Amino acid sequence: MVKVTFSKPFDLTQEEHALYEEVGVVFSDHTKDGSLPKRNEFAGDDWYQHCCKLSGYVAVSANVETYEAIERISLLPTKNIQKLIELCAYSPLYEGIKDAQAMHLLRKMAENSTDNFPLPYAKRPFTWAVNTHIPDEIEELNKKLQKQGIDQVRVGMEIEFSLPEEPLQWIKKAEEVKAEILGEISDQIKQSPHNERTVLLEKKKELVEQFNAREILMFDMIERDEKTKDILEPLFGTGRDGNGYYDAEGTLELKIKHCDSRDIIQNRRTVLRTLFRKASELGLLLDTAPTQHVNISFWKDEQNLFDEAHPEFLITGKKIMEGITKAFYETCPVLITDLELNEPLPPLSCSANREEYLRSSTGRLEVRPSQYGTHQDPDFITMVAMAGGLYGLESMNNDAQQRAIITTKGNFSHTEGLFKVTSHVLSNSTVTDKGLIIPPSAYIEQKAQSIAFELGLTTISPSSLEQCLGGKSLFADPLNNFFKQVKIRNTPSGLSVQWPETKREQYAFTTPEINMHLLPADLQERVRGGKELPEQLPEGLSIKLWGKDLPKAAQTYTINTATLSKNIQLHSFSKRLIIPNGYNMNTTQGGASIEQSRLQRMAESSVLKKCLRDETFQEIQKSLYENFNFSPRSYIREKLKTLWQQRL
Repeated sequence: MVKVTFSKPFDLTQEEHALYEEVGVVFSDHTKDGSLPKRNEFAGDDWYQHCCKLSGYVAVSANVETYEAIERISLLPTKNIQKLIELCAYSPLYEGIKDAQAMHLLRKMAENSTDNFPLPYAKRPFTWAVNTHIPDEIEELNKKLQKQGIDQVRVGMEIEFSLPEEPLQWIKKAEEVKAEILGEISDQIKQSPHNERTVLLEKKKELVEQFNAREILMFDMIERDEKTKDILEPLFGTGRDGNGYYDAEGTLELKIKHCDSRDIIQNRRTVLRTLFRKASELGLLLDTAPTQHVNISFWKDEQNLFDEAHPEFLITGKKIMEGITKAFYETCPVLITDLELNEPLPPLSCSANREEYLRSSTGRLEVRPSQYGTHQDPDFITMVAMAGGLYGLESMNNDAQQRAIITTKGNFSHTEGLFKVTSHVLSNSTVTDKGLIIPPSAYIEQKAQSIAFELGLTTISPSSLEQCLGGKSLFADPLNNFFKQVKIRNTPSGLSVQWPETKREQYAFTTPEINMHLLPADLQERVRGGKELPEQLPEGLSIKLWGKDLPKAAQTYTINTATLSKNIQLHSFSKRLIIPNGYNMNTTQGGASIEQSRLQRMAESSVLKKCLRDETFQEIQKSLYENFNFSPRSYIREKLKTLWQQRL
């Protein structure tokens, strides 16, 4: 057991000794100079600067600087530090111990884990035992796909994560790195002849001067670090338009360049390890596992089969997409969270919706596992997608239940920093033969508050507490109706968007009343007059309103369509394959629960059994058996066979 020793500030009872020794804190009888320490009442900041208080009754050492004490405590195991925090929860030293915990996490972030898992303190996916098989399996799948005429499988990844804006106050490394970056840009400006590039460099320097610590980390990884700068997509700035560091407010995004499927595992681990190391050096706590989206494409004759320009887009591309969708239907536990395993889920389809597990995008298929408490293992997901593609090519030639269809979409862009979500709605809509669009209704419902905020219909931020606590936004249905009336025009002068209008350059709609019938007449009049409900409501009325949306009067809102015309542009059309009618995720077998049925489907997956090597497939079955106390039939047969052979 790891232990740290401090001089004893004053006499401790045996019980106090036992409490601290249990978490690895041991007290000696003398200070550093050999004298007996004196009891000292806590005297504010001066005392805090010279000792690390472990509880309301005990000071760790009168002769140990706070930072040194934090260093010592951070050497303890995670569970011991957590117990120490509980022990000191009401002491003046609570924040000091939290600092020690932070340092402990930073230290762990910087370490390489022993089993190649790149997230040192996150829960391993249940498929992690299969991990050692995956590189060889991907190599074998490439060979099998080459026999089917596939030149290459390319894989890219988007890694999203959150970091605080500023580091722990006692770590100044970010300031040093920022100074180095500014110095390098200044040198580039001096060496550059005065031209357009010089102007861009000066602007770049001006922006970097405003960067916070997490933005400095992003710059360092993307443009400076020798391990990552060549495998990450170039991004710069604080924008959220796909070219900056942010995917959403407070959410950073690193994009791994599309590469050969044989290289993606190493590239992903390199990026993650570098991220954790740099975050720890800069004092930025990344204490939740990043989410990772996998983008995959299949190439034949040096052309992308998911690109409509490929002559086999509608034949080979369709088979591959159908095979991948079937593969993930059978292995759905790798896409969902622990809590979702026994929950009803919508059909597994492959649509344009950004919120689906499988998303058909231009030139690629994107796998987007659940984000919280997930089983996701991007390496395993890559292997499953490749196996699904192979299965589609080999086994879906004459499938009577072919599901993929072709749709048309518009390709839109938006002014940086404006109308990002609104533009996403349009880009992920289907364009009909008559030029109308079929918008992604589920996405609009989920993002209604964000869209309303972009359109100036509300001042409530989509990330605010009010939105987090609310149910379906009152803007969801009106916005869905608005987008359904958008028309796409293809005229000799070019492509354009015709926005619906109730009068020139404006679209007005009225939201319905909500729960107004629950109010007495005087309060109805008050609310319709634009006033808030009084803070103190009659007791009977409070009971009536409990658990319901607060009453709201009907209200008219106006969208400025002229602003949309200036900031959202349609550039082109493209075709893509989608699978709108997917697989039923809630089917059960023989009275088994939804969870057992899903695990059984994975344990007996026709795709994995046909396309993977026997040893890999058996390791998958074993992982299911060991992690879920679940006994897939085929695994039991293999186990009994082995035991019988041993007996013979």
